[in-house]
Amino acid sequence: MDTLDHIILATANLEDGCAWFEERTGVTPKFGGKHTDGQTQNAIAALGPRCYLEILAPQPGADLSDSWTGYCARSVVPRLMTWCLSPKSPLSALSVAAQRAGLGETDTYPGGRVTPEGQELEWTLLAPSDGALGFALPFFIHWGGAHHPADTAPGGADFKAFSVLHPKGELLNRYLIALGQEAIASPADAPRFTLTLETPKGVVTL
Repeated sequence: MDTLDHIILATANLEDGCAWFEERTGVTPKFGGKHTDGQTQNAIAALGPRCYLEILAPQPGADLSDSWTGYCARSVVPRLMTWCLSPKSPLSALSVAAQRAGLGETDTYPGGRVTPEGQELEWTLLAPSDGALGFALPFFIHWGGAHHPADTAPGGADFKAFSVLHPKGELLNRYLIALGQEAIASPADAPRFTLTLETPKGVVTL
């Protein structure tokens, strides 16, 4: 399986989402900056080397009809939204695999943000989709340059376990295998994720 790069915690308000995470873990997330598309902004906390939690919220004036931004805006209580992998193979090869599997949105596209320190972060994303699975499918990232958000994010919340649950878990696993991943999804009544961390306040599951 490719390396887990980050997990997104969606929240309607960034300050509230950070406070929610800090209350549970004892770790204060760091403001990461605003995304260059004008839609979202984030705060981050490292979960280990080159792995982090991204607390994601709309920017003021964002277009809430956008699926990602709208999901955040509806997350009055913070909730795990989706997950991102750092692939060993090129994104172009994964794009072909996604097309062969019958997935949609198989084009890659660039992204970026400027950190409060003025550091420019750039990346390329692939976010294949299937209407029945929503955000349960992971997306994939290739970072441009040597910098990774986890390098400068506050630590203390160490990754222990992550699980993906979905009513269509069997379908999700078929897609994961087609994309070169392990079949880790489990059946459940409703889509959800769980993330277990070792924190200053003990073992915490979000």
